[in-house]
Amino acid sequence: MLAEQQQAKEAAAYNRFVLDELTAANLTEGEQEELEEALEKLSHFEEISQHLYDAVEVAEAEETGLRAMLYRFKNDLEKIAAFSSDYKDMAGRIQNLYLEFIDLADEVLNESENMAFDPSEMERVSSRLGLLFDLQKKYKAVSVKELIELKEDMSRKVEMVENASEQIEEKQKQVKKAKVKLQEVAEKIRKNRKKAIAVFIEKLHRLLGQLEMKNTVIKIDLTPLDEFRKNGSDTIAFLISSNAGKTFETVKKAASGGEMSRLMLAVKTILSEYTRLPSIIFDEIDTGVSGEVSNRIADVMQQMSKNMQVITITHLPQIAARGKQHYKVFKEVDGQNIRSQIRLLNDSERIGEIAEMLGGRPVTESALAHAKQLLTH
Repeated sequence: MLAEQQQAKEAAAYNRFVLDELTAANLTEGEQEELEEALEKLSHFEEISQHLYDAVEVAEAEETGLRAMLYRFKNDLEKIAAFSSDYKDMAGRIQNLYLEFIDLADEVLNESENMAFDPSEMERVSSRLGLLFDLQKKYKAVSVKELIELKEDMSRKVEMVENASEQIEEKQKQVKKAKVKLQEVAEKIRKNRKKAIAVFIEKLHRLLGQLEMKNTVIKIDLTPLDEFRKNGSDTIAFLISSNAGKTFETVKKAASGGEMSRLMLAVKTILSEYTRLPSIIFDEIDTGVSGEVSNRIADVMQQMSKNMQVITITHLPQIAARGKQHYKVFKEVDGQNIRSQIRLLNDSERIGEIAEMLGGRPVTESALAHAKQLLTH
């Protein structure tokens, strides 16, 4: 932790140093190109001055200068322009050329007259370029633009660190407000749960009575937490007492296989009243039960089937016989492959399958008779 803190401090100090150095450089995009051009002109001052002077001489010589010669050329063409459209076109073209030349000659003359070598300016330009090159080399940049981008990045990082306390304080305020709102929602959920638990327990005990668990008592403990979860701030524990007067234990620890199956059926039955499901599937929910309890489970499932489709996977004939349609799930061996199959049974096949569930193979006449009786129940 101390090492991490030291690294953070060093990084913050470095970022501040870079920001200060680049800020002090007062960088401007495009500045380097302008400075390089200025240095090029200053470095070739004498050569440039001489050529400008020579160009002015060529343009302004009194009799042989380009200005005088072009003027005479223009005059000669203007005097014959009225005699032909071709001459008129020529006169117009020389007029444009003459005006462009005069403008250029004046510009060259002005540049020549204002040429002056300033050693201090050359020193300033050279020094400034040297600074830019040093900064680019130091920070592995290829242009002033990249240095400016680095400066902006350092500015963001420095601001983040230097304003961290303010940002943390603001976030803490936001967290505090959110916590108050969450607490309100959690309290509302808890109140609703307490109301729902009372109704749920009443319905659950009534259903468990139908499933031959009259002496079973279920209790739901609601314990507040100091933290928030996606569904509130409570832990919910299902406790069971199989005999009146016995202490409560968790369902997972105390309930037998048969009790767990019936309890799950009862819970799903209640939940189905509040969730409009098109179908519900029970996968061997009858594990660990037999006899009259099987009939009671079948009664509950049959009642549920009035409001939704109930699909049940079972090995108990008493439950299977209550179904309106039957599918047989089986496996076939095809060479080295095993395939699971499912097939809708007709009336005679339904009787045969339930008879087999009752008495095994071979199917006896009494088993068939019993199967028919169950199916017509």
